[in-house]
Amino acid sequence: MDNTPNQAGPPEDQQPLSVGDVAQILRRRLWVLILVPLAISGSALAFSLLQRPTYEASATVLVGQQQGQGDSPARVEELQALIPSALEIITTRPVAEEATSGLDLAIDPEAVPENLSAEQTIESGQLIEVSYTDTDARRSEQLVNAVGEVASERISRLPMSAHDIKATVVEAARVPRTREEPDLLRNAILAGGLGTMIGFGLAFVGEVVDSSYGKPAKGPLENLVAFKPKEELKPSKEHNFRLQIPLYESAVVPLQGKQPPPEPFPGEPFVFNFEVPVHAVSVVDVNQKATAKGVTLRLDQVIDSPGRPRAVICYEPLDDKHSWLSYGGEGTFQGGWSTSDWSGTGSMRSIPPAKCQKLMLKSPAEGRTSFEVRMLEGWPDCDSIKEESAWQACMEKRYRTIRGPWRFEFKVQDLAGGAGPEREADD
Repeated sequence: MDNTPNQAGPPEDQQPLSVGDVAQILRRRLWVLILVPLAISGSALAFSLLQRPTYEASATVLVGQQQGQGDSPARVEELQALIPSALEIITTRPVAEEATSGLDLAIDPEAVPENLSAEQTIESGQLIEVSYTDTDARRSEQLVNAVGEVASERISRLPMSAHDIKATVVEAARVPRTREEPDLLRNAILAGGLGTMIGFGLAFVGEVVDSSYGKPAKGPLENLVAFKPKEELKPSKEHNFRLQIPLYESAVVPLQGKQPPPEPFPGEPFVFNFEVPVHAVSVVDVNQKATAKGVTLRLDQVIDSPGRPRAVICYEPLDDKHSWLSYGGEGTFQGGWSTSDWSGTGSMRSIPPAKCQKLMLKSPAEGRTSFEVRMLEGWPDCDSIKEESAWQACMEKRYRTIRGPWRFEFKVQDLAGGAGPEREADD
């Protein structure tokens, strides 16, 4: 027997956002979309300005054959094969020490190779670009030119092939006029792009938070109350009921904290006297099995209540180390579990050791009906652990899930022509 007042149906599922909805959100959160990119760009620009600027100077070295060797010219392939060795020589510590010794610069030769680089300008070419980065523009120009000269002499003196090789600085470095790092424009643009993405994210997150918690409720608040009368009721168009609702206050405590007993709220309880029809609950025996991931579930029966349609799912527990719960998928309401907008489904009252559990269906069964069980969840026995981190570790180590889906499809006969079975649903 179902004593719940007739319902118009569950609240509508969350609908996807339309273009108009997105435009309204962006208009409401326009200040976020403007301030966040400006704040992040400004912070990046300020940080960049606080950094010490660096400058890069470059010189070009040509690796070729000594003049006057026309009788036995080196082949291009031989010259190109020498380039990797020449690149290694340029960035060595002895070259840096000799280059700095001829300059009146306050610089540690050991630190020069860290900021010195050499690379081939084009593949299969004979030109090498030597670059040096420094916080002083003039010093970077002097040092890279000195390195180019010293490296050219060392490369030319080494017996690297059967031919006389000559390395020459063909383009000396100039004092750089623009800083290499930090690039203020680039950093500001990147920070602005990142700030825009963060602003969009904050706008939508703020909208969700406001719609759920932040905005005060407007108009009357709604909730449903499930109650069971002391005596059995017969189906009838009208029954008189008296509903008395006292109010209590409960403290909010941290996880695993001790909950103090609720205290009565000042004032008299709410009392309602009303008349509602009482309908017989049709219990449909199905006895249908479905198997997924090696686990078989059985749809025992459907309690086809107008207000609280439920499916009774039975299965053997997978082990004795977990408390197993079932979660509904397509065709169930809110995963089959109760919410503040519906009365209890019975799932919480039928957890193990019971072998059958009830899942709330999305609507009463009419004609051919189907629904899915989405997942089985195994909760370990961690209740004896009081320390939060140890409890969390226990859950992460022992928690199990088995995902289906298990799909059931059945047909409900039209009972309009005769009286249907009337059985008290076991809650």
